[in-house]
Amino acid sequence: MSESQAIALYRPLLHTIAYRLTGCATIAEDIVQDTYLKWLVNGPEKIRNTKAYLITSVKNNCLKYSETLQVRKSEWLEQLPAGWLDRVHFQLPANVDVEEEIREAITAIHHKLEPLEKGVFILRGIFQLEYEELQEIFEKKKDHIRQLFSRARKKMQQRPVKSVANGDPGALWSKVETAFRQGSLSDLVSYLKGNE
Repeated sequence: MSESQAIALYRPLLHTIAYRLTGCATIAEDIVQDTYLKWLVNGPEKIRNTKAYLITSVKNNCLKYSETLQVRKSEWLEQLPAGWLDRVHFQLPANVDVEEEIREAITAIHHKLEPLEKGVFILRGIFQLEYEELQEIFEKKKDHIRQLFSRARKKMQQRPVKSVANGDPGALWSKVETAFRQGSLSDLVSYLKGNE
C-alpha cells in the first residue's frame, strides 16, 4: 500500500479517534495531520503494521495535547488573584460549530447515498465496523460490502449533491447522535436496515 493510499484509508478512523478524545473537530484534524507528518518523516517503510502505528500515535498525541492543556490551565489559574475565581462563573461555550459540521455531513450522506450504501458508509466510515460485522448485519457477501463502501466514498467526494433520498435527514442524525452518546449501535443498525 502506498503512503497516499494509507493516508486516504486511515484518515476517517484516525479523525474519529482524535475527535472522541479531544471533543473538537479542528484539534482532531490537527492531531491527525501531525501524526501523518511524523509518520512520513520517520519512514513508513520501517513500520510493519501501519494501522496500529497510526492509531497508537494519534492516541498518544491526544494524551499529550490533554496534558499540555491541563498544565496551561493550571499555570493560568495560579496567576489569578486570590478569591477571583469565587466571583466569576465559568460557562464553557457550546461547540455549535462541531455539531453543525457533523449535521451537515450526515445530511450529505442522507442525500448522496442509496439506503444500503448509507448503512455501510456510516457503520464502516464513522463507527469503524469491520467488513465481517457488516456482512452479518446486512447479510451480503464481504466483497459486495467492500464495493458498496468504495462506491459510497466516491459518491461522497462528488459535487454538487445529487439527491437520491426523500425525507428529512433529521431522523438519521438523531440515530447517529444517540449511538455516539450511548455507545450502542443497535438502534442505528435497526434504522439503517429498515431503510434498505
